[in-house]
Amino acid sequence: MDMDKICKRVIKHYGVINQLNKACEEINELKNEIDVPSDKQNKQRIVDEIADVSIMVYQIILITENIIRDFDINEDGIDTRVDFKLSRLERRMDGLE
Repeated sequence: MDMDKICKRVIKHYGVINQLNKACEEINELKNEIDVPSDKQNKQRIVDEIADVSIMVYQIILITENIIRDFDINEDGIDTRVDFKLSRLERRMDGLE
């Protein structure tokens, strides 16, 4: 599937504010599934909610492209920050931070 094309169409169709609200809703639904004791049905719902949140995160990236560009951050900038945060987590676990 062409996530970029579909997500851009969704944002145009439903609007930025609606999709940002939808992102919060999907994140909350994932949180609620994680909070519930695990069973087989729950695991499938968690997978479904992770998929929903992944789609919404992509939409947030599309929506905030201009903001990111204003800060002179390209797509690699997000990956760089993810790498930084993962490295920091690892240092914390190793007692170096």
